[in-house]
Formats: sequence, structure tokens, C-alpha cells
Amino acid sequence: MQTSTYDGVPDGVSLDTATFEDLPDGGTRITVLSLVENLVTRDQMLASGMEHGVREGYENLDHLLVTG
Repeated sequence: MQTSTYDGVPDGVSLDTATFEDLPDGGTRITVLSLVENLVTRDQMLASGMEHGVREGYENLDHLLVTG
């Protein structure tokens, strides 16, 4: 669990919960649930495109763990 914010909505804090699930192939699925104060904040975060950076970060982590 952690809290996070971003520059686009500096007063919009989310409470993020990460769940890790073992997969049959030996991999791990990470699911992150973000709870925000209201729908306006949610919509602003989604419209920012920040999920592309999050996805890129996890892809880089995947690469590091495989080649580690």
C-alpha cells in the first residue's frame, strides 16, 4: 500500500494497493487498485496518459528481472 500523486492534480492523492499473484508459468501478475477522492480526480489522472509511463516502467522491470 502506498499513496501517490502527480503534477497534473497535485491535490489529488490516491491510495494504491498492489496485489501479487503467482502464475502457473512461474511469472507474477501485479494488480494495482487506486482509490481516489472523486470521479473528477480519477478522470484527470486517466486523461493525463500517465498509464503509459507506468506500463513502460513495468516493462523495464520485466526486462531487468529476465536478464538480471
